Amino acid sequence: MSSKLTSDLSLDGRNFESYSEDPHLSGFLAAEYINGVQSQNIAASPKHFLGNEVENGRRWSDSVIDERALREIYLEPFRLLCKHSSPLCLMTAYNAVNGEYCSESPTLLRIVRDEWKYDGVIISDWFGTYSTNEAINAGLDLELPGEAKFRTQEKMTEAIERGQVDPAHLTTILQRVVNLLQKTNRIGLSDTEDARGTLPELSSVPNAETSALLRRAAADGMVLLKNKNNVLPLSVSAGNSIAVVGKPAAEPSIFGGGSASLKPAHISTPLEALRQTYPSLVYSEGVAVQRLVDLACQIKVPESDVRLEWFNSSEPDEKQLFRDEVVPKSEYMMMEDIHAGLADLQSFCTRMTVVIQPPVTAAYRLSLTSPGSQTCYIDGKLVGTVARGAEVVTEDYIFNRARLEQRIDTPIHLESSKQYTLTIVTQSAKHSPVHINREFYVQGSRVGLALIPDDDKDITDAAAKVSASGAAATVVFVGTSTQWESEGFDRVSFSLPLRQNDLIRAVTKASPGPTIVIINAGSAVDCTPWIDEVDAVIQAWFPGQEYGSAISDVLTGRVSPSARLPTTIPRSMEGTCTGDLTGKTEGEKGVQKRIVYQESWAVGYRAFGGSRDWYNPLFAFGHGLSYSDFSYGAIKQELIHDGDAISVAVSVPVKNTGAVEAAEVVQLYVQPPQGSVERPVVELRAFAKTRRLASGEEQTVQLQLSKESFSFWDVETHSWKVEAGEYTVLFAGSTGVGDWLETGERVAITVDKTFHWST
Repeated sequence: MSSKLTSDLSLDGRNFESYSEDPHLSGFLAAEYINGVQSQNIAASPKHFLGNEVENGRRWSDSVIDERALREIYLEPFRLLCKHSSPLCLMTAYNAVNGEYCSESPTLLRIVRDEWKYDGVIISDWFGTYSTNEAINAGLDLELPGEAKFRTQEKMTEAIERGQVDPAHLTTILQRVVNLLQKTNRIGLSDTEDARGTLPELSSVPNAETSALLRRAAADGMVLLKNKNNVLPLSVSAGNSIAVVGKPAAEPSIFGGGSASLKPAHISTPLEALRQTYPSLVYSEGVAVQRLVDLACQIKVPESDVRLEWFNSSEPDEKQLFRDEVVPKSEYMMMEDIHAGLADLQSFCTRMTVVIQPPVTAAYRLSLTSPGSQTCYIDGKLVGTVARGAEVVTEDYIFNRARLEQRIDTPIHLESSKQYTLTIVTQSAKHSPVHINREFYVQGSRVGLALIPDDDKDITDAAAKVSASGAAATVVFVGTSTQWESEGFDRVSFSLPLRQNDLIRAVTKASPGPTIVIINAGSAVDCTPWIDEVDAVIQAWFPGQEYGSAISDVLTGRVSPSARLPTTIPRSMEGTCTGDLTGKTEGEKGVQKRIVYQESWAVGYRAFGGSRDWYNPLFAFGHGLSYSDFSYGAIKQELIHDGDAISVAVSVPVKNTGAVEAAEVVQLYVQPPQGSVERPVVELRAFAKTRRLASGEEQTVQLQLSKESFSFWDVETHSWKVEAGEYTVLFAGSTGVGDWLETGERVAITVDKTFHWST
């Protein structure tokens, strides 16, 4: 499921997998997701529990979190999802929290078992188990993946005989695993079967019903950040044309990197979707977006293969050939599943061969990437070599190949009229383990070969093309990709990668009409270099395989944008509580690196107002514009306060007062009275989205508050506390936190007495 449930660091590499900076929003969204997944007889596994807020050094970092922040921000979404759904699994994080590795933390796992009464299976992340006795006694049920290192028959027998592990505890663990198999109908079935029989082959043919659902979900998730003079939606009148700029229009990013990457059935690109509405649109690629040099196979001779040979020798030796195969691209990776016939992991090599034909005569850039040493030849002539040793981190080739990429300094001149044979010899990797857990061996090779870009020329050409187009509007697509946002490493910058900011400014200046920027990124990026110059901005995120159709729907007004930001877009990293991660997470392998959560509970918009007011967003949490307008009627509330139980039913009439069909997200915040401790000025405590309302249509939205809505964690009693007093209810407008709607009379809820609670 989500890599982590609370996103509080703008540069975290896996923000794109997270729900929100708000624990209430994250917890309830996760619960609904879990309920949906498990309704299909599939076990859901929320992760990573807990404090996996950064990727750099995640296997040896220690998240130092104070008690109140731990409860209110980081544990809270997991508590909510356990309460409002019943996830069959829960995955622990690689890192430690307050000195205890999560997979063997008595503190964390006892909260889950004893306080929350969770009875599902707690599993480690891949290679995230670091002990036998400690992990079992803390409550970890499964060591992943198989085969086990710490739960071998020998080690388990020894632990029992020495009295270090109670056999009764193992029986409980076994029963939980059996329960999981029973609940998913897996008892007695093979990997290719389920309760209905043999599993069907997965189809790559798009299903119309599924595509329509994905298209709507993508459109409904896009956030309209700016719309000066209502330049959106674009006119679709006959004869109208637009200019489209940016490589992400033709090569979009639909998901981030790492375990979130999948093979889509197909990809609807913005360029092809917009061409269906604007057949005469003018397109310009603009500047590079990717971090790595493009794969050499992209310029291979059509219908030719990429050949990969494996040798049980340090250099290619035909007598030592044990595997000869065709691979789909000029890169490969071997991990765990060691090929049959490989004699020695420390002494083998591969030879990759690809025949290329350059599209134009020019200078090309060669890059070599591998955990092992590489040598590259073109038509038998040595053109590049890279030596690598044991300093390579195992995970880098899996996730962060940019860290290993070596670009050969000397440009390679190639002619378009010729074909060239590119040969890359790669030696076996000599890397060492990244942690005390087993060494999982990784070997691979990647070769990049592409035109050396001339960004200045590309920007000038794009601007000139837009200027000459006479287009009614210019749509600029920018963003990140799996090479910038991924599991395994954190983002290197808050800025858009490479020269994309310069492209936006040049094209905006040249555009005959308004300029609209589409941000195809999984998390917030710095918009300040150009935000005042452009006319409209849409945060499209990583929207899945129906991206093109969905963004076309939003741009042309077939769908009015209705999403709200689940995270803050800051003006700069200096304007955030956590700032830059550089240098905070790099450490010696196997040595814990402390990451102190100095902001405590003041995460994201919770830093708004009060003594911790570092909240100066460019776009606030909850921000999201529409093509329509809405009005809120008189708020009604019904309070039931019975001892330690509080129940408040709030009803809100919402009317579409605009001219087009649209949906509205109702955001209810609670402002506490001044009390014994400092608290956030406001906290999101309920939310709901209307159906798509026609012009003039009204819907009454029902919201529910409980004792949790008025609580904070009391570090003196180690329990939740509700203080007596008057709590104000606020509703956020289209620009989010701070944009409080006028809803008639002030809405307040009075709590008569102070009390504590724990479950």
